[in-house]
Amino acid sequence: GYAINERPMDDGRVQLAYYAGQEATYTIKAQRADGQVYLYDAEEDQTIDLTKEDYSFQSDATNGYNKSRFMLSFKTIGNEATDIISVEDEEGTVDNSIYDLQGRKVEVPQKGIFIQKGRKVVYE
Repeated sequence: GYAINERPMDDGRVQLAYYAGQEATYTIKAQRADGQVYLYDAEEDQTIDLTKEDYSFQSDATNGYNKSRFMLSFKTIGNEATDIISVEDEEGTVDNSIYDLQGRKVEVPQKGIFIQKGRKVVYE
């Protein structure tokens, strides 16, 4: 399995390496995606929308990892980023806690952007 837990920066592309222990047919699947995932196969010069279909390919056994055949690219649905408006406890009071951009509570923030009282805060 392979997981990408945040979207790539810049052009949204990730080089996908693979190792084939033997000659066989292999399948690449996008099991869960927040948007569209495209796979470019440089050897076949074709692009597949993995959110609509799986991709099967034939490979000889590789001597190490093949890093040049596949490229993944990601397209988000809409232009909206995840937004945390405010965090309230059960009594409706605003939480003073600090959260990272994935919504996880942070006890001691390091450098970066965090959410506190519903606003983005930069710690340097």
